[in-house]
Parts: sequence; structure tokens; C-alpha cells
Amino acid sequence: MPSLLNYSGLWAGKMDIEKNRILTWIIVTILLTLFLLQGVCAIVNTGLTSDEYMHIAAGATYVKTHDFRMNTEHPPLTKSLAGAAVVLAGAEVPVDTPGWESKDEVEYAREFWDANRSNMRKLTTAARIPLLVFATMMGVFIFLFARVIYNVKAGLLSLLIFAFEPNLIAHAALVNSDVAIAMVVVAALYFAFMFLQTLKSGHFIGLLIFSALAIVTKFSGLFLLPLILLIYWYFLRNYPTQFHLPAHILGMKLPTRAGFGRSLILVLIIAFWFAVAGSLAILASYSFKLTVISPENSPNFVALAEETIPDALPGKDAIIGFAQKMPLSKEYIMGVYQVMMHNRAGHPAYLLGNFSTKGWWYYFPVVFFYKIPIAILALLVLNLLFTFRKDREIWINEAVLIIPTVAYIIPAFASHINIGVRHLFFVFPLLIIYASGVMTVTFRKRKRFDADEYKVGGKPKKTRMNSKSLVFQAVIGGLCVFLVLSNLSQAPNHLSYMNEFAGDAQNRAYLMSDSNIDWGQGLPALTRWAKRQNIQRIHLYYHMVDDPATYEFDYIMEDPAALDPEMFMPGEVYAVSLWTAAGYGLTYDLFNDPEAVQEHEDAYLAFIGNKPDAVVGGSFWVFAP
Repeated sequence: MPSLLNYSGLWAGKMDIEKNRILTWIIVTILLTLFLLQGVCAIVNTGLTSDEYMHIAAGATYVKTHDFRMNTEHPPLTKSLAGAAVVLAGAEVPVDTPGWESKDEVEYAREFWDANRSNMRKLTTAARIPLLVFATMMGVFIFLFARVIYNVKAGLLSLLIFAFEPNLIAHAALVNSDVAIAMVVVAALYFAFMFLQTLKSGHFIGLLIFSALAIVTKFSGLFLLPLILLIYWYFLRNYPTQFHLPAHILGMKLPTRAGFGRSLILVLIIAFWFAVAGSLAILASYSFKLTVISPENSPNFVALAEETIPDALPGKDAIIGFAQKMPLSKEYIMGVYQVMMHNRAGHPAYLLGNFSTKGWWYYFPVVFFYKIPIAILALLVLNLLFTFRKDREIWINEAVLIIPTVAYIIPAFASHINIGVRHLFFVFPLLIIYASGVMTVTFRKRKRFDADEYKVGGKPKKTRMNSKSLVFQAVIGGLCVFLVLSNLSQAPNHLSYMNEFAGDAQNRAYLMSDSNIDWGQGLPALTRWAKRQNIQRIHLYYHMVDDPATYEFDYIMEDPAALDPEMFMPGEVYAVSLWTAAGYGLTYDLFNDPEAVQEHEDAYLAFIGNKPDAVVGGSFWVFAP
């Protein structure tokens, strides 16, 4: 197999590289800027969302106190970035409150925002900016990765898809770890693939840095390490002659003969350095606080471990003992365990007219089908259907996209936490890159090569595309235009974006809820709409975390539990948050009662059976009887 760097379209000759590189990077810069500008617009037009309420407060305490007691269910990296921004913006960080002493993250978040009520909008904006910049870096690695697997045109197409993918834009403008994990995953896989091709130390260092960042960005980042080892194992076992290994690596000698032993030793060496880099990243992210878990400082962990791990499992006591003696911050171990217990217990969720705490195996296929722009779905299907119209070398290289995507998505079907398409962001960049592979589909007639036919005066002759190629390229161009228009049609309300398959507002509310459509973000849009309509006051059904009092508008707060559209008074205007209508915050204790669940389903379906007079921001239904 030819060297991938020569094959991929870093272009064939030196003159071509010099001629086109400037134009290529101008286009890259424009597309990255467009993503960034859309993110800034989303920041301004999106109210404080549910998870941000706790993440920002917790991050501020990390920076101010180096104490990581709050919100341990998520690693500290993204929260620390947001916390540093709000501390620099002048946030007050109280540490003598009941919530702080009791380690109650919800109560402490309320105390934090109460102390900063006058600066709530300013601090929210400040916290989001570093996360948006971090997310924008993803576009660079998507372009580089697509370029090296396919070619430059594919790299630019993948960046165009990234720049106008509404779900990524929406969450890039928020303080959470979902887009951040996507960024570090695609960067780590890019460096992993480049190291496999070049064996340069710089690529290996890049691999270690971003793999380490992954495990302190989101606990699902721990899944990245075995994925990379699986990818290496696949390539080295199946294509040993294409991917040449050196005699020495990192000061250690490899067996001379290619095969099982040589591949195994390389994988073990990489695993060792992963462990070293990951441990250092964890310690650094927790301010090098080396603590261990014990029955004294973490009684719940030990008790839950004893209860959860089956007695029949060999080495149960050894497993619990090892977890307690891990030379890492106990908050990290506790966080991993909290995620496991959260998934075991489940989470209140809504899909297609049903509520559940255990979720549905088909949840992610459904939300993926409705939340992803149709143009991207079409490009994915086209690339798959025309696989055999691409060169064999590309099939081999696409394994670096396919293996981690399949390995991550299949376990996701069994997840009991079904609260948003954002939990698939881990593989979103890989799907975007795969979709760009349509740029390598060819329709050339297969015939014997004739050197004279392809040369003029000793120079390569440019070949003309046949009619099938022209039609295919026109379809790709049309899909790109469709993607941009679909995105802009719902901007800046990207968080509630659904594609054209989802239908009108009533049908979208029937399909799904939670962070797919309403995360409590809609007050800025509602306030602007009311002022444009010259509405003087609104009766508001809203129980989320953003504060209506900060929007300088006459909102009359109503009891969410008493929501009944039949009681709306003529001449008044009512705005109902879809999340409030779904009643998530009101029904956590009802899911153990099947009759209560059924009653709540009936009430929600009855609500969305009412046609609103307006849908504002994608998340508020407005009624004016």
C-alpha cells in the first residue's frame, strides 16, 4: 500500500501543494469563523440551562478553593475552564453556606446564583466563551483527519458539515462536557492514526495529550483508551506489511518478526504510556490532591460497592480493595461509580408519547433520525452505498472511523440514561468525516491503462468527469446548500433543532423532550418576542433554573403543577415551557407508581394536543385565548 500521506491528497506534487495551500487554509479559516460566529449568537440567545446551573457553580469552587466536592459525577476539566472565566469576571464564590457544608450540589448552585443574581447573565456568558473556543478547535482536527483519510476536498466538505451542524453549534455554546469530549476524541484518534502511519514522536505525544484530556473531560473518555488499542490491534494484525513498525519504540526493542508478538508488545507499550499520562492528567485536574477512598471518608461508595458487586464474582473483595487504594483523587473514582449507579437506576425520559426511567433500546436511533440534518443523513447513506466506488486503500483507512463508532454506539442502545442526542457526540466528528468520504466516490470507466491516452507532451492529461460524476457532484452540492438552509431556518434556536422529517411544532413536542428540545433555555427568545409583539405581560409556566426577573419584563409566575390550558383566561397571554409541560422536575418521585406514570403521560399528551398560537424559541408554547 502506498504511504497514506502520499495517497491522501496532500496532493501529488510540491508545486500543487504550494499553489493551493493558501486557498485551502483561507476556506478553513472562513468555515471555522462561521461556526464561531454562530456559537456566539447562540450564547447571546440562550438562557441558563439545567446542567449549566450546577456546572458553573461547581467550576467556580474548583478554581477558588481547589476543593472538588461539588458535582463529582463529571470530571473537572470543562467546569474548571468555565469556573476560571466566571472568577475572572468577578463572581462571588460563597463557601460558608449550608449547601457547601452538606456537599449538596443542587442547594449550593442555588446559593451561588443567589449571591450573583445581579450578574447572572454576564457570568453565564463569560463561562461559555472558553468552551466555545475549545469546541471550535474540533473543526481543525476534523479537517485534518478527513484530509489524511480521503483528500483535501473531503476535508473541506467535513469542515462545512461541522460549521453548520446545529446540534454541535447549540451545545458548543453551553457549559457542558458533551462537545468537549467530541473534540478531544477526534484529536486523539487523528494523532493515533498519524502515529500508526509515521511513527513520529510528535504524533505519539499528541496522542497521549488528547487521550489524557479525554478522561478528565467526561468519564466516557475512559472508553477511548481501549478503542485506540483495538484500532491498533486491527491494523497491525490485518495489514502488517502496510503499517511498518520500527525495531525500537520508546527505548524498547520490538521482536524482529512481524506478527502476534510484535503487535502485542506495541499495544502493551502504548497502554503503559496511556496509564501514565492518564494518571498525571487526573492528578493535575484535581490539583494533585492524592487521596484514597475509605469507609471513613466515602462510606456510601464502600456500601454501594458491597451491595452492587455480586458475591459470586471472583475477587470481589480484591476489586473493592483495589478501588480504595488507587493513587488518584477519590472524587474521580467516586465520579465513575456515580455514573455507573446513575445508569443502573435510570433517568426519567420521554419518547414518542411514553415516559420511562429505564429508557428504550431504540431511543438513540430515533433521536438521531430526527435531530440530525437530512443532508448529513443523506451524505452518510451515499458514502455507504457507493463504498465500492472508492479505492481499496480508503476502505482500509475508514476502519479508524468505523471501529470506534460501532463499538461506542452498540453499548449506548442498552443505556438507561436517555436524555439527549448529545450523548452521541463522542462519535459525531467521526460520522462527519465518514460522510465527507463521498468526495472520493468515482464513476470512471474501468479499462486497461493507456499511458499515451493520459499524457500530452509528456505531462499528465486532465481527465474529464463523465455524466454520472457530474450528477453525483451536483447532488453533493445540493445537499450542502440544503444543510446550510436547514440550519439557518431554525437559527439561533439550535438547541431545539429538528430536521424536516420531524414535522410541525406539535409533532416535535410529541417526539421527544429534555435537552433535545427544551433545557430551560428559552427566556431570552420569549422576552424578545413579547417586546416585538407589544405584549405587556405574560403568565409564565416555567420551573427551570434561569431567572425571569433578570429579563426586565412583567412575567407572572404560575404554579407548574397546576398547568391546565382549559383554565386560561381570555385576554391574557400564557407561555408554557415544554419541559414544564413534560413535568420532569415534578415527577421524579412518581416513576415507581405505574398509575401515576400513565396519568402523567395522559396529561402531557393532552397538553400537546392543544394547538398553540405561537411557538417561541422552539421551547415555549404561547397561548392567547
